[in-house]
Amino acid sequence: MAMATAYHQSTMLCSIGVRNLCINPLSLPSSNMVSFPGGCCSQKGRMVMIREARSKKNDRMRVNIEAKLGKATKKPSAYDERKWSNYGLITESLPNGMFRIGLVQLVDNKFVRVNDDVMLGYVSGRIRQNKIKVVPGDIVEIEISSYDTSKGRIIYRLGRRDIEKLTGLGPKDDFDD
Repeated sequence: MAMATAYHQSTMLCSIGVRNLCINPLSLPSSNMVSFPGGCCSQKGRMVMIREARSKKNDRMRVNIEAKLGKATKKPSAYDERKWSNYGLITESLPNGMFRIGLVQLVDNKFVRVNDDVMLGYVSGRIRQNKIKVVPGDIVEIEISSYDTSKGRIIYRLGRRDIEKLTGLGPKDDFDD
């Protein structure tokens, strides 16, 4: 009777995709082992480890949860350190999805062009994913690589409120005082 139930349990586990491994009982902790009187190897009293099938999705979920809890910390790589960000004014929209950008700097609560140099910029993935519209005349934050300073990634478009916070000027009043 015990043999029949053990055989039934092992075939049932195999049919649902759980893998049975016959191993030495001294090599595993007891929490991972299950004893079948007949065992899947038909040797009486042999310990059998049941290994669950792990999916990549579960591994990704565990990594995301650890990142949210602060357990996984990303070390800054050398590639991240070689970039610098600056503000720019979009002067022209090109037909291939790139933009001509002139560098600007915040001086006396106003954005002023630094020089007449113009660089090429493309929209980063996050702005593209959220479908944020970028048009000529917008002030954007660009990330420039130290290897090729003639190109950059547009990582943020400054809205009206962002510009008001940076310049320290509030919205203009519509009322005459």
